[in-house]
Amino acid sequence: GLQDTRTPLVVAVGGNLLNVVLNVALVYGVGSVPPLGIAGAAIGSVVAQALSALVLVAVVLRAARRARASLRPRGGAVLAAARAGVPLLVRTLTLRASLLVTTYAVTLGAVGAEGGGSGADVELATHQLAMTLWTFTAFVLDAVAIAAQAITGRYLGSGDVAGTREVTRRMVTWGVWSGVATG
Repeated sequence: GLQDTRTPLVVAVGGNLLNVVLNVALVYGVGSVPPLGIAGAAIGSVVAQALSALVLVAVVLRAARRARASLRPRGGAVLAAARAGVPLLVRTLTLRASLLVTTYAVTLGAVGAEGGGSGADVELATHQLAMTLWTFTAFVLDAVAIAAQAITGRYLGSGDVAGTREVTRRMVTWGVWSGVATG
C-alpha cells in the first residue's frame, strides 16, 4: 500500500544474508559458540525472520504516523478483510494440497514402478525440476500480479476511473500473454 518495493527487497536480502551468516555460525560453531547442528539452523532462521519482521513493522508504523492513520483495528474492517481473503485462502490451500498430492503420487509411482532403483531417481529428479520451474514461474507471475494490484489501487484511490480502466486493460493483456507464454 505504500508503493515502496525497494524497502521490502532490501529487508529480504538483508534478512537472508543474516540468515546465512547465523546458520553457518550456529550450525558449525564459531569461536566460543559450540556447533548446534539443526537446532542452530532453526535458531538462525527464526532470529533473521524476526528481525526482518521488526524492521518492516517499523517502516509501516512510521508511514502510518506520517499519514496520521489510525493503528487501532476496527472490527467491521477486519471482518470485511477476512471475508475478502477467503478465496485467497481457499486458492492457497488447494494449491498446496495439489502440490503435496502430486509429489506423493510421483514418489509412490517412481518407487513402486522401479523398485526404488535408478529409474526412480530419474523420475523423482525430473519431477523436482518441473516443480522448481513451475514455482519460479508462479513467483514471477505473482510478482506482476502484486504490482498490478498496487497500481490499480493507486488509480482507484485517486478516483481516476479512466486511468483505472486503462491500467486494468493493460494488466489483463499482460496476464493473457503471460499465460500463453507460460502454457
